[in-house]
Amino acid sequence: MGIVDAHCDVICKMLTDQDADFASGKKVEVSLQRLAEGGVALQFFAIYVPDDVRPFAFAHILRSAAIYAERILSRPEMVPVRRKADLARLVSGRQIGALLTLEGVDAVPADEPWAIRILYDLGIRSVGITWNHANWAADGVGEPRGGGLTRAGRRLVAELNRLRMLVDVSHLSERGFWDVADCSERPFIASHSNVSALCPHPRNLNDAQIDHIIATRGMIGLAFVPYFLLPEGRRAAADDLL
Repeated sequence: MGIVDAHCDVICKMLTDQDADFASGKKVEVSLQRLAEGGVALQFFAIYVPDDVRPFAFAHILRSAAIYAERILSRPEMVPVRRKADLARLVSGRQIGALLTLEGVDAVPADEPWAIRILYDLGIRSVGITWNHANWAADGVGEPRGGGLTRAGRRLVAELNRLRMLVDVSHLSERGFWDVADCSERPFIASHSNVSALCPHPRNLNDAQIDHIIATRGMIGLAFVPYFLLPEGRRAAADDLL
């Protein structure tokens, strides 16, 4: 297995900008050519519904999934990953895996198991509970009150566990993180979070959080965003990521 990149914003950019294109690399950071050049074996593609398109928000999840199918999975180099067995197709290195994720459940009807089942049927296999804001399930890291999971949020984690979908705690408040640690019966991930001890950005994880993810056999995906690596305004390099 080569590199696994657990987060990118290509779908959102193609959702909101008609000129953005995964195949050509126009106006996106992650492209077909860059994945091949970087030796990426598996790329997670996040669905994120921006605030300015929130009316009829669930429809935008469906539209994002259609963009994913039409403009990413349609490429013969890309292989959809929906189950463990699909990973075996990536061993040769001739194809790149694509795994669909959801960043924040804001656009999902609150506390409705049928909606989570639809996400599963669309191919989504990892769900971030929040973005930076609060929603019906939990507080994000940017919510001043710093609350944890709601009762509905705990039921969401249980349903994701039942369907064997990954729970992603990137963007979640620290209290929400420990609530997930308390109620999740399966390992969980932080798809794009760095180390608070090295750069005290609110989106980064403290040592106790990192230790817990390691101890429970979860995974952490490092973020290449410069201000998650160094204080804002400083230029980051590969050594800072290492």
